Amino acid sequence: NPDVSAHIQSLQVGMGLVVLAFIVGLMGLLGDLIASNRRIGEEVLSRVRHLESVLVDKDIDPGRHRILRTGAPAWLAEEENND
Repeated sequence: NPDVSAHIQSLQVGMGLVVLAFIVGLMGLLGDLIASNRRIGEEVLSRVRHLESVLVDKDIDPGRHRILRTGAPAWLAEEENND
């Protein structure tokens, strides 16, 4: 029948690929946001450990300054560089 286009199947495949590309793009964006969040969390943890080590070195009780302890030993950058 000449009135019916034969390109419907190509349009369906094309739309499926467009949707798939959109989903892959969203997953890439989500992965980038998760990586940024992880880097920020690591930076905050490093700063908290540094502050705890400074307070321990000065024999100041961290609880008195409203810094809650995690129970983990204080991280000291000098010790890690000597290993």
